[in-house]
Amino acid sequence: MKMTCHDWRALSSLLDVALELPEAERTSWLETLESDRMRPLLRELFSRHDLLEQGRFLSDPLEVRGLPLETLRALLRSLAP
Repeated sequence: MKMTCHDWRALSSLLDVALELPEAERTSWLETLESDRMRPLLRELFSRHDLLEQGRFLSDPLEVRGLPLETLRALLRSLAP
């Protein structure tokens, strides 16, 4: 999926909301979203979050299909402290 800056902002906002929910409520919350595009990404990020909590975050790389390398680099730079 090709992600625009708007998509990344929307995904970030949704992820903020989701991570505030108890883990058991996230799946049902996902089903209430109007955007079918974001559900697969959020599921993948939830999975990565769970791995982070278990100390296995980098065991498998996150796949970002269709994202131009420069966009990914810009996103990573924006997340750096």
